[in-house]
Amino acid sequence: MKHRVPLGVARCLGALVAILVTLGATGLAQGLAAQQTGTIVGQVLNAATNAPVPAAQVTVVGSATVTLVRDDGRFLVAGVPAGPQEVRVQSVGFASQTRTVTVIAGQSVTVSFRLREEAISLDEIVVTGVGAEARRREIGNSMAQLSMADMDAVPITNIESALRANVAGVQSLSVSGQVGSGGTLLLRGVTSVSQGNEPLIYVDGVRLSTARIPPANLEDGRGPRVSGMSLNDINPQDIERIEILKGAAATTLYGTEASAGVVQIFTKRGQEGAPQWSFAASGGGNFWPEVGKGITDHPEDLSLDQAKRTGGVMRYNGSVRGGTERVQYFVSGDYSDQGGIVPTQGSESWGGRGTFTIRLNDRLTLALNNSYSHRNTRFVPDSNNRHGYILNVLRYGKGYYPGNRNQDWVLETELRGITDNFVTGAQLDMVTGNIRNRVQLGLHQVEAENTGLLPFGYYLYEPGSLGVQRWRNRTLTVDYSGSWQADINSSTASTLTWGGQVYDESRLSVDAGGLNFAGPGTPTISSAALTSSSESRIREVNAGFFVQETVGFSNRLFLIAGLRVDGSSTFGDDYGFQYYPKLSASWVVSEESFWNTSWVDQLRLRAAVGEAGRAPGAFDAVRTWEPIAGLEGQAGVTPQNLGNPNLGPERTREYEIGFDASMLEQRLTAEFTYYRATTSDALFPVLGTPSLGFTGSQVQNVGEVVSSGIELSARVRFYESEGFAWNGGVNLTTNHSDVTDMGGAAPFDLGYNTGIRESYP
Repeated sequence: MKHRVPLGVARCLGALVAILVTLGATGLAQGLAAQQTGTIVGQVLNAATNAPVPAAQVTVVGSATVTLVRDDGRFLVAGVPAGPQEVRVQSVGFASQTRTVTVIAGQSVTVSFRLREEAISLDEIVVTGVGAEARRREIGNSMAQLSMADMDAVPITNIESALRANVAGVQSLSVSGQVGSGGTLLLRGVTSVSQGNEPLIYVDGVRLSTARIPPANLEDGRGPRVSGMSLNDINPQDIERIEILKGAAATTLYGTEASAGVVQIFTKRGQEGAPQWSFAASGGGNFWPEVGKGITDHPEDLSLDQAKRTGGVMRYNGSVRGGTERVQYFVSGDYSDQGGIVPTQGSESWGGRGTFTIRLNDRLTLALNNSYSHRNTRFVPDSNNRHGYILNVLRYGKGYYPGNRNQDWVLETELRGITDNFVTGAQLDMVTGNIRNRVQLGLHQVEAENTGLLPFGYYLYEPGSLGVQRWRNRTLTVDYSGSWQADINSSTASTLTWGGQVYDESRLSVDAGGLNFAGPGTPTISSAALTSSSESRIREVNAGFFVQETVGFSNRLFLIAGLRVDGSSTFGDDYGFQYYPKLSASWVVSEESFWNTSWVDQLRLRAAVGEAGRAPGAFDAVRTWEPIAGLEGQAGVTPQNLGNPNLGPERTREYEIGFDASMLEQRLTAEFTYYRATTSDALFPVLGTPSLGFTGSQVQNVGEVVSSGIELSARVRFYESEGFAWNGGVNLTTNHSDVTDMGGAAPFDLGYNTGIRESYP
């Protein structure tokens, strides 16, 4: 089926390509201009403990050069133009520092930094949701930043667990105890009842597909009822930091797909100097809790004591980073073998990552990022189906085998999912004075091979069956952003940001099934007596552009206004571009002259309002027909989807207010946010008139969903010395979501005993 790409989307793509070509030509021209340069060397230490601050970022202000501090706290920045230069050092959890040095051609100049710890650092640099680098003090919406260096003492198995445990407002809902399965990530609860609520995920500027990797089902559709997610294929040891935007007030610049929030992951990069090697190994186990005697006292059946186990867990990770003045690298590899709590369940994975930063000249930097991961998982059937492990084990003697027959046949099913996950990206940065341009190209491709086998002689179906699925999801990202900083006068500064994105996602699924094998052995689909097959293809294209203006007054009060304009191939033919505005304010009250509260070190008040959206499904706006086989094999069609030419995205408008405060010389810090989000034009399935020939529902923009809550994060520094630190903290989150209006649509069910009713959660 062909799906037309809107003219506006095509124009946006053409404009971005033109920008890329122009920037490339400009960079080559600048590369021909040689300059006399020198070197800056130094060390970065913790002011309280004198310990090194590894992985802190060292930036020469006004250039594209970013150098990482080594594990011993030392750094070297080569190729710096001669003359006065500002050197800035920043690290998550520390107050940034800037010093001015004079670089002499052909010589080295030394500068040292002692960073003071700050749980709330208003000068931390963030990039997510603002179109360009900005300081936290400038941003009026809530934003969380998580440094993986702070997680060294925490047993993190995947990114889901790291976010759930450390960021207020983040929920990670596990749907299965089977290793290799993925949960559901939610930021601030539910804003959509039909289009999903998972946030956008970016890795080094490349957008990952949030499409769920399908489960490995049997031929009849029964299986583990779990799906995977690409987020969990990222090795936590490769991550430098994570930035999280939790609502529409913060995600306006991401447009139609961003109402559920944005998570941006930044992986480790290379640094100038000799190679630094790192190796880590860890182990553990997955085990059952104690079970009741009503199960264990029946040895004639497959009780939990017979079928459960403690599954061993092994993880290995190695990496090397280093580089020269022009090229820095970070290369890593990992291997994991996790045993499940059932003898036939487990997951093995391995992968690698390579990140290369190439400094073409003092104004132009190219970053290349590549990663690959492979996962092989064997599941067991669960949930309420007749092959289900728990369902049969718990019925000791009263299941499909009556009397005292053993039920170990439930472990004979073979459900296997093999996944290959590949991400590659290229980012070109060009800095010319106070103008910065950035172009990002990215590809994310996931391929899955799923098989579900009932072997010949299986108790519930002796002839046996086989289901095979080949699934591929490919996403392409083209992203451009530019910024211009200027001082209007001695106390007023301006930052103008602009840019645009194109996101193209395509999905292919081919399924085949076979029933009834002639005998034992290794079966294939073609060796079955009865076979079936199906194929589906989907493509979606979203594109848009944005502009944003930030005005700062005396480096204390900041106002931001922005607008995003979007088009999508999933909108109806009669629906045009969508506009998403934003407005925010940030005021650092504690830096005003009238502030004299000595026990409060910092106090920042903030407020924001913004809009973002959620696009309809790929074919919700299109009238479709389903091919069928008629009498004597004649081809025919039957009505499938009514379609809606007026269909547009859901729109979520969010208001939030809050404050950031630190007290008692940074010993106590707190962040508080209240938010209220209203999703209007919510996409609900509305039952049509059967006499028109379409007996199903039609997706319409008719509903309204309201979500509100608070987020409180507090941290306490109890004690700190050169060799010991004791910190504690607590996160408190509330969320309440209601369907306040159904626009006249009848109540409907989403399956699994979940229904949508007006005035109910």
